[in-house]
Amino acid sequence: MKAAGGKTKGRFPALYVASAVLMFSLVMFAAGLDHRARKQTYIDEHIELLTSRLDATVKSLETFSRYVFEVSVNRPEQLGLVSSAWREHPEARAPYRDRLYELMLPLYERLESFDFRQLHFHFPDSVSFLRMHSPDFFGDDLSGVRESVRLANSELRRVTGFEEGRIFNGYRFVYPLFFENEHCGSVEVSFSMGSFISVLERLSDCAYLFAIKRSLVEATVFEEKQGNYVPSWFSDDYLFDVAIKNRQEDERLFYSMREGIQGLLEAGGDFGVVIRWNHHDYRVLFKSIRNLHGDEVAYLVTCDQDQGYRQLRSDFLSYSAIGTIGYAVLTVLLYLVIRERRKLKLMSTTDALTGLSNRRRFIELTETELGRSRRYGTATALIMLDIDDFKRINDQYGHNQGDVVLRAVARILKESLRVTDELGRWGGEEFIVLLPNTVAAAALSVAGKVVSAVRDSRLGPEASLTISAGVAEYRRPEGMEALVARADAALYQAKSQGKNRAIGSD
Repeated sequence: MKAAGGKTKGRFPALYVASAVLMFSLVMFAAGLDHRARKQTYIDEHIELLTSRLDATVKSLETFSRYVFEVSVNRPEQLGLVSSAWREHPEARAPYRDRLYELMLPLYERLESFDFRQLHFHFPDSVSFLRMHSPDFFGDDLSGVRESVRLANSELRRVTGFEEGRIFNGYRFVYPLFFENEHCGSVEVSFSMGSFISVLERLSDCAYLFAIKRSLVEATVFEEKQGNYVPSWFSDDYLFDVAIKNRQEDERLFYSMREGIQGLLEAGGDFGVVIRWNHHDYRVLFKSIRNLHGDEVAYLVTCDQDQGYRQLRSDFLSYSAIGTIGYAVLTVLLYLVIRERRKLKLMSTTDALTGLSNRRRFIELTETELGRSRRYGTATALIMLDIDDFKRINDQYGHNQGDVVLRAVARILKESLRVTDELGRWGGEEFIVLLPNTVAAAALSVAGKVVSAVRDSRLGPEASLTISAGVAEYRRPEGMEALVARADAALYQAKSQGKNRAIGSD
């Protein structure tokens, strides 16, 4: 009863401290989760507000675009010019283009004051007829780069959505054109992203940035027009439209967060961060912009000095301060307990007879090394060793003499192996060696040296002790059990071929 009571008392401090540490960890973990959840909810609410503002802006400009189309474009004279040009040979279309340009120029000049960007006529085959913003560029086939134009001409319906063009980007409003009930082409009546941002900025005090994927610009925009874009501040994979003026005071802030948001940009989707900069909190939101295919091609970014996050941080810091005090107290208690438990831990990982790693410890080390081999593609090998005819030694000379032999063999193995190799006792008279960064041929050479070292040491009561070895190199993605099984099979071959030798696995 006394021993049992003493054992319980010995365990109590360790269990108490472990429980306290666990509870403290759970409390801090829960506080961290709660803080992250509150922060994410805070970000999500602002992204939702930004989304509603963006949708409202699109609707507003779509209404304006529809008005311009119905009142100033969808008229007999304009439609007749497009229809006549469509029926003419391409080389004879210039007079119709010039007349249409002359007819639409007063309207276009007035619309430019509203950040109007695109008044672009196309033929039914999606070939460009007249760009009011760049009348010298025409005749190029847009069907492969302008899905909005292709859809408007093939499905004869109005098409709305964000799209990069040969020269400009923006939310597109493309309308099919009909003259005397015959389809004669389409027209785009669109506004720049600068228009969108101007409207959005009137709805809030935020600063807005617009960045589009570099790969899209390089694949779509005329090479001579790619100067309309410059590298963004927050990622080399995104470009700014030079027509949209950005606040220069935000530049250093965005450069400071480049590394932190790289993973979020690669993951895609809407996201936001709160960053501390110049003693202030800034809320930065990234609203993804999708094209007509549903692909994420750009980001609308807002940057605003934030006040609401302060309370969230204050709550979390309070939890952290309380937790830190508790942790300090528990650390002292843990230190007292750990000193006593180190001896027990050593005993639990070491073979008492040979001083080598025991089977459990060896498995842990091997699993770790195999994980590293899987990640980095490095070679790893295993040697399984067995003392030949060890049962006869125990039977003839007794188990005490057998223990002497085991300790002596363990000593020779340690002296024969490399510093980086890990040696363990697998069980009975079996030993096992882990060889990191080692291919099969090198491992077989090491095994041969070990076999020779034991044979030449003249151990055992008969001075003729030998060992056999089986070698296997790790093959991804097998587990440790399969690796050990192959080394054991090679060991069996060494035994069956006369012992006192090393054999490699097939």
